[in-house]
Amino acid sequence: MLFSGYKVSNLCIYMMNFAIAWDSFATFLTIWLYWTSTIGYGNQSYGVVFAVYALAQAIAAPFLGYWADKMSIRTVVLASLFANIVGNAIYVLASCSPGSPSSPSNIGAMLLITGRVIAGGSAGCIILGLSYVTQLSSEESRIKVMNYYRVFGFIGRFFSALMSIGFLFVPDIAIIPASGDDGQGHCFIAPYTLPPVTTFILDILVLIFAALLLKNPPAQPARVPFWKDPDTLKLFKYSLLLNMHFWAGCITMWTIFSQIIPISIIVYGISSDPKWFWLPYVPFFLGLVTGWASVLWPLSKFFTDRQLMLLAPFVMVLALFTYIQFDTKPPQWIFYVGTTLLYTAFNVFNTAFQSYYSKVIGKTVYINTLMSTLLITGAFGQFCGPFLTTFFMQPVPTGNYPECVSDSSAIQCCPSEQIYTGCTFQGINFLIPLVMLIMLATTVFQYWFIRLVRPMEVGRAQVVESSEYEGVDEKAKLVDHEVGAKPSRGKSMSLQE
Repeated sequence: MLFSGYKVSNLCIYMMNFAIAWDSFATFLTIWLYWTSTIGYGNQSYGVVFAVYALAQAIAAPFLGYWADKMSIRTVVLASLFANIVGNAIYVLASCSPGSPSSPSNIGAMLLITGRVIAGGSAGCIILGLSYVTQLSSEESRIKVMNYYRVFGFIGRFFSALMSIGFLFVPDIAIIPASGDDGQGHCFIAPYTLPPVTTFILDILVLIFAALLLKNPPAQPARVPFWKDPDTLKLFKYSLLLNMHFWAGCITMWTIFSQIIPISIIVYGISSDPKWFWLPYVPFFLGLVTGWASVLWPLSKFFTDRQLMLLAPFVMVLALFTYIQFDTKPPQWIFYVGTTLLYTAFNVFNTAFQSYYSKVIGKTVYINTLMSTLLITGAFGQFCGPFLTTFFMQPVPTGNYPECVSDSSAIQCCPSEQIYTGCTFQGINFLIPLVMLIMLATTVFQYWFIRLVRPMEVGRAQVVESSEYEGVDEKAKLVDHEVGAKPSRGKSMSLQE
């Protein structure tokens, strides 16, 4: 039976994914307000601040994977949860050094970015969850198991964002009253500090739960570094070429998601009232639900994971036409339909790619290290998307009106204060076609690469039959598997250049 003997331990891994997903989305609706209004920096640097979380993930992932291979998944998961607690605490402390648009707070900015970096680096442990379920599942059930794992992530993202919407209605309350000439209080209970506080509490609960009940999968420890193992090194090179496709998909998704609020206001005229900032995220969650449900059934019934990861990008490219900027604002329903379609296609692509990738790398003793390359790629795409918007998707005043016009009778455009009435995007009609081209080019390359590269056996990897997990004396087996052959339970996939 799937996960037999490891049900409670597997629940710990699911709860870890839930907590990290909660952390990654809890601040999405409020970090903009935090950075621009409380810290005092403008929209020009926001893309970088948004992206450092993913950059920290990309840097930390290989170290976490290598550490897990040398020691144990359990040790790394517990350490990562503790680091996430520390990162969120520092993020909250940034409110104790507030600034203003006329006088930004350098100390507050440093604390906020430091908190984001630590939390982002610790979030690299989510890839260990994929390694965990890969080691405890058969290839036949892999796409469904990956989907179930991602459901816990979806639930965490959904409810953390829902919570953040409620926090938007909480007024700023200074814990330390104003003193001196700044006229401000310090250390706020506010919409932007309450989400990381809830993450802090959730992480503590999951850390206690995992410390008591999480078990390591019965895998063999790595004997030498992976770069000294020729078979694993060939798998690593192959995985890098595969991951180019995943990188492009993440760029496509995060380019839009990181700027979804100004896109909805500027391109479609959706309300710019901060209390309605949650509206543009509605299609995102609809896409999560429809993407998850469609993979569960009927897509997994009629298509293989390889077919889905090649077909879904074309739907994503089609949905990107939603964000082309015209002289007149299109109907708002186009935004909701197009954005839902984009997120649905991305979630199908994401699940299918992870399933296929897990079959390619097999159940080697270096599985955590090889899995980390997947997270590095995704995090790098999550960094590149928002980073590109810093240069090619900047809100600017329409016509000759200056930025931050105070006269209510004039057109207003003040991105640093989330005022987008009268704004237009500079460079969006260059960036969107560029992202389309990247997505299409990597999809065509992936199709060619999978068909023309002839993978063959290069060696033997130590793996464990998941059916043996109930026993006390688990034994590693040496098995071979050619890519493209009919999947069989507990076998490893190996490749030859």
